[in-house]
Amino acid sequence: MKKFTLIICFFVALAFIMTACSDKANLTSSPILWKDIKSGMSFDEVKAMYPTAELVKEADDTNKVEVLLFDGVIIQKENFLVQFVFEDKKIIGVSLYPKNEFKGNIADELFDNLEEELSQKYGSPVEENSDRINLLYDFKRFVWNTQGVIIELYYKRARFSTDISTLYVYYLAGTIEKEDNL
Repeated sequence: MKKFTLIICFFVALAFIMTACSDKANLTSSPILWKDIKSGMSFDEVKAMYPTAELVKEADDTNKVEVLLFDGVIIQKENFLVQFVFEDKKIIGVSLYPKNEFKGNIADELFDNLEEELSQKYGSPVEENSDRINLLYDFKRFVWNTQGVIIELYYKRARFSTDISTLYVYYLAGTIEKEDNL
């Protein structure tokens, strides 16, 4: 009977250890930044997943940042370029931006559609900013915070239809903590 009790205790202890390890693994697992790219993946892992991506910025002695550029993503019927940003050979972020230049109402429509799509996927933004930069440009910025990833939609809108607008979507590992002033 004593042997049976020891075996039961062993399996109960093993179950507790396995559960604790499993929970710890879930807490420390890398969040998915974009599509199938997890935070902390190596340069070689990402390059293997996107073999046509080109190295557009190499790390050097003063700057440990490298950038891979991938061409071939279509979002809202528009061609986008994807930048995979690495620091010390580990991915720290992904940014997407239109391959083509946009002006006026076309840029506005693309921004509005992206904001709606991101809101449907991630819920209401945790932060919204808009302001005039100068006489030529206004900007809008929306930020979502979900599952260990910060998603930022940035839009620099040209005030005149002849000027080019800028639009980016950033995916970065991390969370935004709101101040509790109450």
